[in-house]
Amino acid sequence: PSGRGRTLLAVGQDAGGIRLLEQALEAYRIVPVTDLTQMRKLGLEMHPQAVLVNSAQGREAWIAARQVRRLLADLSVPVVLCPLVTEQHLRQDLNVVEYLVKPISRQAVVDLLDRLGTGTRRVLVIDDDPRVAQILHRMIRSAGRDWQVRRAHRGQAGLRAMRRERPDLVLLDLVMPGMDGREVLARMRGDPELSSIPVAIITAQEHTPEVERRLSGGVIHVSRQPGFSNEEALSYLRHILEATCVPPSQPATASGTAVAQPAEAPLEGSPGRLPRPQRPPRGPAGRAASADSRSACVTGLGR
Repeated sequence: PSGRGRTLLAVGQDAGGIRLLEQALEAYRIVPVTDLTQMRKLGLEMHPQAVLVNSAQGREAWIAARQVRRLLADLSVPVVLCPLVTEQHLRQDLNVVEYLVKPISRQAVVDLLDRLGTGTRRVLVIDDDPRVAQILHRMIRSAGRDWQVRRAHRGQAGLRAMRRERPDLVLLDLVMPGMDGREVLARMRGDPELSSIPVAIITAQEHTPEVERRLSGGVIHVSRQPGFSNEEALSYLRHILEATCVPPSQPATASGTAVAQPAEAPLEGSPGRLPRPQRPPRGPAGRAASADSRSACVTGLGR
């Protein structure tokens, strides 16, 4: 967006992650990088304040971070691993074809059906709110395609409907009384007759901090220990950028990096365990948080 100041290069972020960064870091221009072969050129041209790698991608994030470090070895550009959980991670976690948060647009539903191809004709909507189910029914029918839509208002009823007539796609609400959407998914995965049916989640429930912590895995991607919610990760990130990132005018260190390195951080890119820092306080006091606490989100990557 125009009017922003210093630049941050973002690696491994989908549209949802970029949106989160732009909302949380209003003073910065966020530039997505999808092709790491362009990293060197972008680093020289844009003089970024830092490169942000989404550590919610797990080991792939470490591979990407080490590659970035090699490409920018002679520049004073910190490489920051910061986990942000988006709909893409939730989709992968549930093993579904799409994760749609209400209110859902007609175009999003039509795009999903088009993406699944011409073999998708029979759609089953499972939602405990009859009004939502009716709206989705009308959205699909109004597209003028040869799509057939059935509705069920409870999880059990949805499973029975699937067994009577196999759908090509299930639009499934997560939060329902009795058998919720997760239980429906579990029952489908355990039934050979239903396990291969594509499912798209439709939900008014934004992912919770607990879900974000479980999927983020922490900044140093390692174990089953709780990670960070998006709010916590972005709070850490703001303090890191304020306190530890080197201005573009500052010369590189002898090792070619200005990354703050906690005492227990691994140097060779292997995931390691860090003590969980205290969440930085909000407001002016947060900006005075200790460097030890802030640096837990920053990793030094050896050459």
